[in-house]
Amino acid sequence: MKEKNVVLEVEKPIDKITKKRIKFYENHGFKLHLFDYIMSKIRSNTKPIPMYLMTNGKLEKQEFEKLKGRNPSPSLSNKTSN
Repeated sequence: MKEKNVVLEVEKPIDKITKKRIKFYENHGFKLHLFDYIMSKIRSNTKPIPMYLMTNGKLEKQEFEKLKGRNPSPSLSNKTSN
C-alpha cells in the first residue's frame, strides 16, 4: 500500500519562532518546499499570509499544481523553487 503524503502549511522563516517551527517539522521528517503559497484571508480585516508547504515526502511541480486545483480556498501561486 502506498503511503500518502502529508502536506503542512508553514509561515515563511522570517523570525526566530517561524524558523524554530520549520526546524521542528524537519526534525520529524518533513521537507520544506519553497513553493510560494498565499493563505487566504481568514477574516475580512486580515491580510493574506505568505507561506511555504512542507511534506513528509516529495512534492513535485505537477503535484503542487494538483493540490492547487483541489484546494479552492487558499491562493497558491505558480512560483516554484525547490
